[in-house]
Amino acid sequence: IYSQSILENNTVRFYLPDYEKNKTVVIDPWVVNPGFPAPDKAFDIAKDAAGNVYVYGGGNPYQLKKFDPSGNPSWSYTTTYTMGHGDLAVDPAGNSYITNAWPSGEIQKIGPAGNALWKRPIGSNEFWCLAFDCSFNNLYLGTGLTPNAGIPPNSIANVNLSTGAVTSGTVLNTGGSEPRAIAYAPNGNI
Repeated sequence: IYSQSILENNTVRFYLPDYEKNKTVVIDPWVVNPGFPAPDKAFDIAKDAAGNVYVYGGGNPYQLKKFDPSGNPSWSYTTTYTMGHGDLAVDPAGNSYITNAWPSGEIQKIGPAGNALWKRPIGSNEFWCLAFDCSFNNLYLGTGLTPNAGIPPNSIANVNLSTGAVTSGTVLNTGGSEPRAIAYAPNGNI
């Protein structure tokens, strides 16, 4: 059911334009403090096909936490990252991909059970954002200003889902600005 939440004067309302009015609609939001290390902030959130929720945040060091659809904690993965949290992408099976953006680019794949499957330090690149294509067969990475051999700055690169290898991508003509968000369209445009 299409829905929209609207916040007005500290009151949340839900807008449901079209639904079968003879059926019950249950709005069951859960609110959970992930309990990250200071600062206790969530920077990224994603879900898998089973409705599990993945939250990436904290800060000294950053953590990735998984919650079941009811909001109960499943596991917590602690990174070595203390600056520049980067991004989070989750595939339907529950594999999580997280990046460290600054001071050096690194990407990790964390399995559905919270175990590190691979970790690829790339060096001096800034890895700011991740996005899957609609089939979840391709993962795209937005890189920042700092160049690295084979990966140009300010580009969209590809990530090998099995190994974590990052291949040279397309340089963006952004006038020196870094890509900080990526979206993949069904027609193949990024």
